[in-house]
Amino acid sequence: MSKASTGQRIADGVVGVVGSWPFILTQSTILAFWIGWNSIMPKARQFDPPPFVLMNLVLSTQAAFATPLILMSQKRQSEIDRQRDIETYNHARSTLVGTVQLIEELEELEKKLTTIESEIHHIG
Repeated sequence: MSKASTGQRIADGVVGVVGSWPFILTQSTILAFWIGWNSIMPKARQFDPPPFVLMNLVLSTQAAFATPLILMSQKRQSEIDRQRDIETYNHARSTLVGTVQLIEELEELEKKLTTIESEIHHIG
């Protein structure tokens, strides 16, 4: 497989962060704080009063950037998996060919041994 490009490495890095429990827990904590602050504080201290339009914009923007990066990373991973499957298939195929050759050689040796045993019985 070819070396990952800068974009692919960035996509893999983003997926590694976004797809983790620390990210989910941190984001949940921030959102809980955001909602709590803007629900409890007086109107003058709220930076995003309900219905939390700014929070929705931030989450939509995050999703708009994260989704293509996740898809790029998944595509790259599927290409890696496909290449590994091809290599596994080729290895299994060569192993099978080697096994068939060994079986044929064993059958040939068995025939020769049977012939030798037959000749020994005729002599003796």
